[in-house]
Amino acid sequence: LVDSLIIMAPFALYPELGTLSIPLSGLLALFFRGLLALSKSFLDPFGVEGFADQTMKVDVLVSELNFGASKRWLQAGAFLPKPEEEAEAER
Repeated sequence: LVDSLIIMAPFALYPELGTLSIPLSGLLALFFRGLLALSKSFLDPFGVEGFADQTMKVDVLVSELNFGASKRWLQAGAFLPKPEEEAEAER
C-alpha cells in the first residue's frame, strides 16, 4: 500500500506542484522509511529479533538505577505540598 502511494505520488502531485512533485515524493519516501524503522523498534524494543541499531540501552537504565535514582525519587516527596488538613491546622 505504501509502495503504491510512493509510486503514484509524483503523478498525483504534478497538477498542483509541477516538477517540484518529484523531489517531494522522494521526501515522502524518506518519511515512510523512517516510520517503518520506528515501527520495527517498537515491535522489538530490546533487539531480540535482530534490529540492533534501534534498541533500548538496558545497561544505561540499570546504571541510572544503581547511581541512586531511586533514592532521589524518595527524597522528592519532601517537596510535595502539604495536604489540606495539615495546612488548615497550621492556620
